[in-house]
Amino acid sequence: TQDRPLFTALNVPNNGSIAGMATDDVVEISCRVDGGGVHVLPIGEVPAPQLGLMKSVKLYERLTVQAIRERSRKLAVEALMAHPLVLSYSRAKPLVDEFLREHRAYGGEWR
Repeated sequence: TQDRPLFTALNVPNNGSIAGMATDDVVEISCRVDGGGVHVLPIGEVPAPQLGLMKSVKLYERLTVQAIRERSRKLAVEALMAHPLVLSYSRAKPLVDEFLREHRAYGGEWR
């Protein structure tokens, strides 16, 4: 309500809220929402291991968007290789191949 703020996590442009992440990175971060709008609660610096993980996931996200725009199998594999839960060509390639095969009716042809 306008009288009581709501505290929740939202996906917003980073704009310096998390040090070390790009300004245009979309980040999920705590926010205060009130009658005046959405107010990000900045985090500032995070420990290097966590920042590294966050950057790996962000690289995965950016490469995934590029792969979809270009309908590129190669970029889709590179995207999964950047993801910390995959990390290897031997895991990424079969995942991409299976996904594109199973969802061909929706995704069309990829080069």
